[in-house]
Amino acid sequence: MQELSGQEHHTAARSCLAFLPAGAPSPHPSAAAQSSRSSSSTTCAAGPPLVDVDANLCHEALAADAAVHIDMARDVGVRQMVVPGSDLADSKAALDLARKYPGILYPTAGIHPYCVKDCGELEPAMSTLAELLADPLFTCVGECGLDFSEGFPEPELQLPFFERQVQLAVETRKPLFLHERLASRPFTDVLRAANAAPPGLPPCLVHCFTGTGSELSVYLQMGFYIGVTGFLLKKPHGNVLRGCLQQVPLDRLMVETDAPYLGFPGCRKGHSQPKRQYPNVPSALPLVVQAVADAMGVSALDVAAHSTRNARKFFGMPPA
Repeated sequence: MQELSGQEHHTAARSCLAFLPAGAPSPHPSAAAQSSRSSSSTTCAAGPPLVDVDANLCHEALAADAAVHIDMARDVGVRQMVVPGSDLADSKAALDLARKYPGILYPTAGIHPYCVKDCGELEPAMSTLAELLADPLFTCVGECGLDFSEGFPEPELQLPFFERQVQLAVETRKPLFLHERLASRPFTDVLRAANAAPPGLPPCLVHCFTGTGSELSVYLQMGFYIGVTGFLLKKPHGNVLRGCLQQVPLDRLMVETDAPYLGFPGCRKGHSQPKRQYPNVPSALPLVVQAVADAMGVSALDVAAHSTRNARKFFGMPPA
């Protein structure tokens, strides 16, 4: 397991303190999980509310304890979460869960590039997806996109599913929740083509961005929002992202855990087995906020306020 460096210890220690009102006492550490939850609640929750724009609460690693994860996230100021659909069944599960937590959870409907191999024929899958998207609780189309990483379906299989989901977003005017890995050129080709004719693309979020500075520049030029995760705290993997994050205007920034994925040292603080990095949890979001603030050279309060404003605008969330 990767150990915390001195800087990461410092970042973790400051993540909650950054949200303390001026003059407030520092929290005291506790070995008990319940005490840790109570301490977090009195420190982080007093600051700006946070929105985790990717919490996979229907994943088998989190689903059984979804209520606990929602409560622990709210204890540290995470007031709302997006629960993305990765395939048709997962999208339905996200909808069912969101109905239990109105105003807190917001589902999306889509087919992730990894899942296209299990979705059957294109046309029946798209017909079912269109029926799902007719439900107003679905805030956007996705998670969809292209991923040419090893072990993923062939590009020839991924592309038609991505193109059709982009088309659905254009037709329904619901925003796009996008995924891209090692496929930036064909990914942007599809999106540029869809944007070329009226009415053009709806708002787009490239979630969990881990690409290069040049790719980031292209996405920003195209007017996309950028989602940032705890990948930033992975060393050396997050070095490139840390180095280019200052390119992102605050009005284009969103934050996310991508739980249970993309864990990092300290992400399970207050949970059982706190030294593990998997499964990552939504209550780790304040750590992501502080890491983003450090990389951008701004305050955690600014990151929190702007990312929440952007998420609520993009996903149509009222304050909670």
